[in-house]
Amino acid sequence: MHRFFRTVGYARVESDREAREILEDMLLRCRDAVHHIAMRNGDRLWELRAPLGDRLGIAMGGYVGEGGKLIRERYLPYIDVDEMTSTAECMIERHVDNEVYSGLIDDMRIGISLIFRLTNVAEYRQQRALAKYSLPRGVALGGLSRDGKILLPVYKNDRQRELLHMTERERARMISAAKEGDENAMKNLTNSDLRLYESVNRRLRQEDIYSIVDSCFMPDGIECDLYVVVGEIQQISQRKNRDTGELIWDFLIRSHDLPFHVYINTLDLQGEPKVGRRFKGTVWMQGKAMW
Repeated sequence: MHRFFRTVGYARVESDREAREILEDMLLRCRDAVHHIAMRNGDRLWELRAPLGDRLGIAMGGYVGEGGKLIRERYLPYIDVDEMTSTAECMIERHVDNEVYSGLIDDMRIGISLIFRLTNVAEYRQQRALAKYSLPRGVALGGLSRDGKILLPVYKNDRQRELLHMTERERARMISAAKEGDENAMKNLTNSDLRLYESVNRRLRQEDIYSIVDSCFMPDGIECDLYVVVGEIQQISQRKNRDTGELIWDFLIRSHDLPFHVYINTLDLQGEPKVGRRFKGTVWMQGKAMW
């Protein structure tokens, strides 16, 4: 059973058998919405995006067997985000074992290569089939979380907020320049990191780590698309799984000046969310490539 099945409103599903029953029922109810893909080698693939409510659902896919039978090979909970998050160059690669795709962007705002699970595989395959394939013009990012906490905000006045944005933009510019071989930018980034390291070590003797670290975007474990995220909540809304009635929080958060949506089951969140407070949790990043 997928680890993030509960995030889209199936918290009470506790076994693979229960999950399979739900998926089979979805396939029967939404069979008319199945999208078929003809491969060059003669194989026929299929994909279905079954909505569970406003902007959330289950995507599944596989191959067409004998007699037109739909053989399911994969599925994933997804969120449907339309707001373009990043216009950085996006590379998309297929996984080795099946028709699962991941994307990678180098957005200078976060300073690392961000890997995410691609949610609109059928659209990507259609684009690849064109005589002249072009890279996506942007990506709409979102994430699912199974455990999250609400943290109090770090107080900043208007001047401090503006200074922080200027610092982040300047750092993104230096990272971009360093990747192009600018030695001065490399030196400035190294010196900046050393000063930051010394400052954090000094402040940790008297302060809590989350009063120092305002936002965070850090890979978690060996799974390449899982990240520990700390970000400021900018918008709050709720979604509802129409099959189970469970409520899901939809947070628009900003981490390292990168805005994206995070969904989490209300049963899995600790604390009271409010705009201006911070969200901390492990997030499975997803993305929809946009052409």
